[in-house]
Amino acid sequence: SLATANYWYVLPASLVTFAGYVLRTLRWRRMLRPAQTVAARQLFPILMIGFMANNVLPASTGEIVRAYVLHRRASVSKTLGLATIGLERLFDGLTLVLFLGLLSLRFPLPEWGTGLARSAGLLFLGATAVVALLLLRADVAGRTIAWIGGRLPKRLGERCSAMFEAALLGLQAVRRRRALLTVALLSI
Repeated sequence: SLATANYWYVLPASLVTFAGYVLRTLRWRRMLRPAQTVAARQLFPILMIGFMANNVLPASTGEIVRAYVLHRRASVSKTLGLATIGLERLFDGLTLVLFLGLLSLRFPLPEWGTGLARSAGLLFLGATAVVALLLLRADVAGRTIAWIGGRLPKRLGERCSAMFEAALLGLQAVRRRRALLTVALLSI
């Protein structure tokens, strides 16, 4: 296969892949902006470390590695980092479902593909609804977390509340229409 491969495609494919990583970095920077401004030149290597870890570790563990490295290098809360990474995955999933839906209009999917597309659509739309509810009714979610935290040992309850606040802060990037549009366009 390597002997018959057309290597003229390697350079354009590499450039497109690199451009994709740059766009992901800009999107992540935009998602972090409501909480903390981190330079793209600082985020790019962190993103690359996360993708490298995903290639060698199971179950997308690279996302946890990325949040940890973001914390170490940019002093961003690990929970905030994970919230923005989760938001990235949500936008990635919605984008893939959108593309799949558009392609299926021209190229009919097999039965199993249609079922998979519907399941993925329901999963990502459900996750979007949860994020929207958290943003629209953060007060209710906060009171619920405080109630749960009140039943836990004091230190653990305070930690849960702090983590919830950091996670909510990580979702703030999509609270305003312009930011939401920017993130959506960068995802596409």
